[in-house]
Amino acid sequence: MKIQLRFIYTLGCILLSIAFTAFIKLQNPKTTTSKELFVAYTDMSKLDVALEVNAFMSEEGKKGKESIASYQMEYRSDNSQRGLWYTMGDEIVLRNEKWALQIDNKQKTIVYYKRDPKQATKETLSEEEKTQFTESMAAYVKNEDMKFTYLKKEGNLTAYQTTQMPYPIKKTVFWFNEKKHIVKTTYDYHPNEYGQTNYVEVTYKIFNPTPSFDKLTFSEKIYIQARGKKITPSKAFQDYTVINAQDYSAMEE
Repeated sequence: MKIQLRFIYTLGCILLSIAFTAFIKLQNPKTTTSKELFVAYTDMSKLDVALEVNAFMSEEGKKGKESIASYQMEYRSDNSQRGLWYTMGDEIVLRNEKWALQIDNKQKTIVYYKRDPKQATKETLSEEEKTQFTESMAAYVKNEDMKFTYLKKEGNLTAYQTTQMPYPIKKTVFWFNEKKHIVKTTYDYHPNEYGQTNYVEVTYKIFNPTPSFDKLTFSEKIYIQARGKKITPSKAFQDYTVINAQDYSAMEE
C-alpha cells in the first residue's frame, strides 16, 4: 500500500513538474531578435526575389473575407554590377550604370534616360533601389530591439510572430525554411474606422540573398538598341515606342 502511495505521489510530482514547466514556457515563450532571425539578410548587396501578394478584407459583423488585391513581383539587385531590375504588374524597371529604363507592357512604351557612368556610383544606385520592399527588409534586419516569438513548426518551415510592428499592423508572422530564408509573411491589421480588417499574405517563390546573375540580367540591350544618339527598341520589343524621359516629362505637364 505504501509502495502504491509512494508511486502515486512520485507520479503526481512528475506530472506537476511537467505542467509547471509548460506553464513557465507559456509565460516566457522562446523569443529571438531581428539580428538572430534575419541572419541570412545582413548583407543585401545582392538579392533575387519572386513573390506574390494577396490582400483580403473582412467586414465587421460579416463572415468570411473578400479578396481586394493580388499581384506578383520580381526583384533583382547587385551592387557590384551596379544593377537593379524589377517587374510588377505591367511595369518593368531597369537601371544600370549607363541607363535607366521604364517599360510599360500595357501601353507598349519604353521610357529611358542615359546617365553618366561616373555619376552612377554604388551609393547612388543603392539610393535609387530603395523601394518600400527593400526599406522594410532593411528595417527588420537593423532593428535589434524587435522581438519575435516562436510560433510553430510545420515540416521544414518555422514560424515566428511579432506584435512590434508600426500601426495599423497588429501582428506579423514570418515563415523560414532550414536555410533561414523567408518563405512566407502574413500581416494582420487593426480594424479601421469603418470596422474593416485587412489581412495580407506574401508568398515567396524565391528569396535568395546570395544569387548569381549573368551579364544580361541588368543589360539595356534586352530592351533597346543605341546607335549614337539614335535609340530604337530591340527586336524582342520592336512594336514598342521609345521615349526620352525629358520628352515624357514634358508630355505629362
